[in-house]
Amino acid sequence: MPLDAFVSGQRAPVTLLFLPTATASMEGFSCTRSFLILAVLDNVRSELVLWRADNKLPSGWVYERTFQGEGVVSLSARGVDEQHSDQIWVISTGYLTPTTLGYGAVESPCACETLKSLPAMFNAAGLQVEQRFATSADGTRVPYFMVERVGAPRDGSTPTLLYAYG
Repeated sequence: MPLDAFVSGQRAPVTLLFLPTATASMEGFSCTRSFLILAVLDNVRSELVLWRADNKLPSGWVYERTFQGEGVVSLSARGVDEQHSDQIWVISTGYLTPTTLGYGAVESPCACETLKSLPAMFNAAGLQVEQRFATSADGTRVPYFMVERVGAPRDGSTPTLLYAYG
């Protein structure tokens, strides 16, 4: 809707693009020529929520899809040239993977071409990451991540490094 029409009191239908929940918050957003990209944390896992602009609809937006990276990774995406292109830069990082810069189409952020990556600081072969939840005294589910060797015994005999905040 043009700004002058809005100021004069006209209103168009509104589409809610994000609603925080007890477990989900918005980290930020970016645009491309045809898409709005919402960076969302849900249970401290990164998601990219894609909305496509469609001026044929009264609301102007169509939900396309939500992406999570493979495994447990943190994702962020930015439009390369939001005025003229639907190409994006994607930065991903994980417990077992070094930070990586990718380039590709907004419709498939997980299939971007890798342009650059930090060197691996350790050999991640044979390791796995799992998201789990603890329940606090008041019943709140608290997410946490466990990095371990594949097949490690969970009987209390495995040395553990605990890192927490909050």
